[in-house]
Amino acid sequence: MTRRLRAAGAVGSVLLSTACYDLRPTMQVEPKPDIEVRFELTDMARVAVADKLGPEVRDVTGIIVRRDGDDVTMAVREVNYLKGDLHMMGGEEVHFNRQQLASVNEKSLSVSKSFLLAGAVALAVGLLIGTRSLLGSGGDSPNGSCSGPGCGNTTTFHP
Repeated sequence: MTRRLRAAGAVGSVLLSTACYDLRPTMQVEPKPDIEVRFELTDMARVAVADKLGPEVRDVTGIIVRRDGDDVTMAVREVNYLKGDLHMMGGEEVHFNRQQLASVNEKSLSVSKSFLLAGAVALAVGLLIGTRSLLGSGGDSPNGSCSGPGCGNTTTFHP
């Protein structure tokens, strides 16, 4: 019974700690607490934010904190550059104009992908534990007897 509880606990912790996300296109650019959004930038936006985020920004991910007409303020957590570099940020607020955004995607939890990942990890852990117990621990024999070369602690010398 405890083995099953441990296995269930392991699967649950894997599921909670690793999750897969989907990006869904959205037309809404409204502040929503704890909902991450990714903005893909146009060339005009790249030039506008170059002083804050650096040149050649492809897209930014973060949380929208304010919207006033076409002006949007995002607490930026991640910046992807055109050359493939990724830079993590601490939530610095950056202003964008809605007209400068090529696309807006909402980051949402994919339950099916997360369950598949958790199942694969749990299977790998189970296989690792199972093969380890099948191979044995390499300890002494259970009855304490030993036979063959290298057994025993004493060495006898014969002149």
